[in-house]
Amino acid sequence: MTTEFTGVNRSADLLTPKEAAEYLRVPIKSIYNRVQRKEISHIKLGRLLRFKKSELDRVLKVMAVMKLDDWGSSSGKAS
Repeated sequence: MTTEFTGVNRSADLLTPKEAAEYLRVPIKSIYNRVQRKEISHIKLGRLLRFKKSELDRVLKVMAVMKLDDWGSSSGKAS
């Protein structure tokens, strides 16, 4: 059995590195750095990189939690 993409634009879920940077509102160099450090999973199509929006959303959530943890532990002051 084969699966076909019918009536749904699946390519809209895949972003180029530039689109991913715009979506996350970070410099494109940050995207490539995170790819190199294996912090963002990606899809390679030959030499081209593509990113799933759902993966970028996951990265945003992880970054938000990390930032909150940093706020709580780095101040050194009791709340």
